Amino acid sequence: MKGSKPPQCKICKTEEEKDLLQCISCYKIIHTYCHEPKLDHIPEEYRKKWKCESCKICELCKDFENEEKIIICESCDRGFHYDCVSLKSIPQQIWKCSDCSLKEIKKEEKKK
Repeated sequence: MKGSKPPQCKICKTEEEKDLLQCISCYKIIHTYCHEPKLDHIPEEYRKKWKCESCKICELCKDFENEEKIIICESCDRGFHYDCVSLKSIPQQIWKCSDCSLKEIKKEEKKK
């Protein structure tokens, strides 16, 4: 649209249109490389459904309550209550959701 401003990253405040993510809930826009940790590894299918940290909910029960119980998948950046994914506590190591773990297994099997 003529005269419209390009989107601006909420972190670095620049209007560079490369590597942007937009929250589907609040429409906040960030560069994947401005976020800490960097989000440039998120698969395309999840980039279209990305939620910023303020808007994350449990993707299984769809609840935003008990924020302290939400864990984030290292691969897709989606949130889940640890008890909704049958864990007894927050994992101390890197954690991946079942979707991302399954994709990783299939990828490894193809290499064989």
